[in-house]
Amino acid sequence: MAWDYTKNIREHYNWKNGLTPAFLYQPLVDIVEDCKEIDFCSPSDEKWEFAKALLCVLDKSIKQIPDEIFRKNGFQREEILFFSTMSDGDYMEEMLDVSVKLFNTPITLEIYGVKQ
Repeated sequence: MAWDYTKNIREHYNWKNGLTPAFLYQPLVDIVEDCKEIDFCSPSDEKWEFAKALLCVLDKSIKQIPDEIFRKNGFQREEILFFSTMSDGDYMEEMLDVSVKLFNTPITLEIYGVKQ
């Protein structure tokens, strides 16, 4: 997750309707635990497929965030640029490129000047 540190993030912790940030995290844990046979230290087709599976889970989770959470904090979903990548290593740039287009609407991509 990336955050604009010029703003106070603590005011955004109050999730409603029984949702907590864990609903974004647990599906990722489940995928990682099911992929113990993949060698994560080397590039491979399996490692890239794993990365794409993670992105799909994140995409589904991001789309489940109720619009009300954005509105109550003075945002519209389209104002937030969602993306994912690994901290370093194989497929960093590929994950960034795929995720930014997968997670965001054409309006958001236009706002941030992302080529579609």
